[in-house]
Amino acid sequence: MIPPSHGFVKVPRAAPRGRTGQPLNRREPPPYWIPEGVYSPMTEYRDSPAAEFWESFFSYVQRFPFPAEEVREAATLKVDHTLRVADSSLAIAQELSLPPRELLLVETSAIFHDLGRFPQLHRYNTFRVSLSQDHALLGYRALKREDFLKGLMPEEKNGIYQAVLLHNRLSIPEAVPERVKILRDADKLDVLGVLVELYLSPAKNPLVALELPENPGYNPALLAGFREHHSSSFQNLTCLNDLRLGHLSWVFDISYPWTLREILRREYLETLLSLLPKDGGTQEAREAVDTELIRRLGIGLKESRP
Repeated sequence: MIPPSHGFVKVPRAAPRGRTGQPLNRREPPPYWIPEGVYSPMTEYRDSPAAEFWESFFSYVQRFPFPAEEVREAATLKVDHTLRVADSSLAIAQELSLPPRELLLVETSAIFHDLGRFPQLHRYNTFRVSLSQDHALLGYRALKREDFLKGLMPEEKNGIYQAVLLHNRLSIPEAVPERVKILRDADKLDVLGVLVELYLSPAKNPLVALELPENPGYNPALLAGFREHHSSSFQNLTCLNDLRLGHLSWVFDISYPWTLREILRREYLETLLSLLPKDGGTQEAREAVDTELIRRLGIGLKESRP
């Protein structure tokens, strides 16, 4: 059900030394983590047309030390997430028969979409925007400051900047490039998988769970999105059930049938529903999700299981 992790190798950095060759009298810096095989000729990313952008991404990630274990785990999760979002973005783009140049731009948008998560986590030790800054904006600023997109045409750069800025918005304008919608779909698909895995885990990383408690109820205001068939706002989350309802409502904001089919195949929606309280409100949410799936795919939750 859950996409496999790419796995990481933690590589300790040598302690800085003075002119005598003796270690300086300060704490040894924490380890960096390098995705396994990234700098090896065997890695699949070496053959990617976007290889130089992958190199820039991994080099950027390594700048940020995360000494606390749960923060390091959350950062590692975000690198794994980026790898999977790139894979899913390319799968959607290939389903749409996009040309090779557009495939490169789709992959590059995915590579840099969560660039801002690393300074966010480094500065604030949280993923919650209410306690930090919007990671999409942080990523956009870093992408421009570092000039990672040099070599692309100005209009291509602007399209990627737009994709990074819009990938986490509650809603987007109608007239956006295809790669923006592809990135949003691929991002949602993987976030759903990450969170389903989190919800089923007995030991939950509080940063990934947005530091929300496991309370028995939920905020009824979140049901408005299901009644109106749009994604619910994440502004006023009070517990994990609120987060589950918010992610369940993403079904109304998926652009492509490929993504919906994958969400159904991996049983993410059924799992989210199984973890929510059983009452009239969640039954209403289930029926709204079922109706949307039948409208889009001709198959609902009950019929989607093998």
